[in-house]
Order: sequence, then structure tokens, then C-alpha cells
Amino acid sequence: MEKKFDFGLALGGGGVKGFAHLGVIQAIIEKGITPDIIAGTSAGALAGVFIADGYAPEEIMHIFTSKKRKEFVDLTIPHVGISRMTNLSKLLKKYIRAKTFEELKVPLYVVTTDFDNGEIVCFSKGNLTDPVVASCSIPIFFTPVVIDGIHYVDGGLLKNLPTAIIRPYCKILVAVNLNTIYKKDSYNSLKEVADRSIQYLVNSNSETDKTACDILIEPILKDFTMFDFEHAKEIFRIGYNSVVDYYQKEG
Repeated sequence: MEKKFDFGLALGGGGVKGFAHLGVIQAIIEKGITPDIIAGTSAGALAGVFIADGYAPEEIMHIFTSKKRKEFVDLTIPHVGISRMTNLSKLLKKYIRAKTFEELKVPLYVVTTDFDNGEIVCFSKGNLTDPVVASCSIPIFFTPVVIDGIHYVDGGLLKNLPTAIIRPYCKILVAVNLNTIYKKDSYNSLKEVADRSIQYLVNSNSETDKTACDILIEPILKDFTMFDFEHAKEIFRIGYNSVVDYYQKEG
């Protein structure tokens, strides 16, 4: 198969650690490289849709850090999820100029999990908002998103690092993994236990995808959980520095 895109970017899930994606992309842009195609899971899908729509990383940071956490999720009676993503959907409809995948400036593949049939489903055509919201909807924490009668949840459940999705189309593929597991011997909150559990889950389906890229970037985010919204700017900086460090090592 002819590889029709020079540079591809695969962005993994990781909750609020997804701000590191924006730092990585900022550093890549400063090297004179812009993605020709993007695949994203969960937080990677959220970062990816803004980049594919033509936003600069610092613009995206401003949009998200100028808002409060409650502006992204609604607390709801926990029938099938503690929260729902209604506000995230509204935010996307407000800021994303494209209404469909086809209208984006850069081709985007959004990875979700078909919760009814236990399958990986990748969206790249049609309505844009619902698949992105679905890709971010961590089971139990957030209610599933219904698209054409099927319940969809976070793509990280089955494919957290979407390298294989666009590997056949790219000459050079960079993957950004946010879920490297580090030794930890104390847990001081429910969110730390939840974060650790999700890390183990998604890491188990990412190992093969880590080897399917040309460059693997893994920002060191061991001091943060996927819920640490208050540390967004620091997480961005770590993502940025991970690319600087990579280029220094590789010369």
C-alpha cells in the first residue's frame, strides 16, 4: 500500500494527562513539523479534534484552562455513570468549526469501544461531536454515548494507543503514550486507586501499538493522575520537554 501521508500522529488516552499531547504537538510544530493525519483515543481524540480543526496548542490550552471542571461534565444520578458528558458536547459544538470529519483541515480517526458488542470502532466520517465525546467516556465514570442505537464508551478500553489505526497510511508515525507505569507504594485517595487501575487496564492493550510507530514519546507523568485538572499547565510543559529531550538524545 502506498503511504500517502508523510507524518502521522497517534495520541493515546490518559484523562487530564492529555494536556501533555498539546505540549508535544507545540514542540513538534516548533521543529517545523505538522501532522498530516491524526488518530486519537479518549484524551487523544479530544486534543486531536482541536488540532485537526486548525487550533494551535496554546489556543486549546486557553480554552480548557479558562474554564472550571464542572463546565466539562454534569453530575447525574448514577444509573449507568457518575457523570455525563453533556457539557463537553456543548463545548465542542461551540468551539469546533467543522461539523463533520470531512470538514476538518487534517484527517482524524477517533477510536471508541462498542460497549454492546465488545469491539473497537473507529470513526472518520460523518458527525464529529458524538464520537469524540464517546471516546472520552470512561465506563462507570461517564454514561455511554448512543450513536445509531449502539452504546459507545472510551476507546481506551480496547485500544488506548491508536498506532495501528493509521500505521498503513504514514511514512513516519509518532505515537504519544501517557500511561507508562511507574512503581508506586502508597495510595491516598479514591482517584489514585482509580487512576492506577485504569493504567493497568489500558497498558495491557498498548504494548503491541508501542512497537508499531517510528517514534514513541512517553512524557514522565508519574506524579499526576488522569483527574489532576489543576496541574494542566505543568502537564503541558512536561509534554513539551519530552520532545525536546528526545531530540537532544537522538541528535
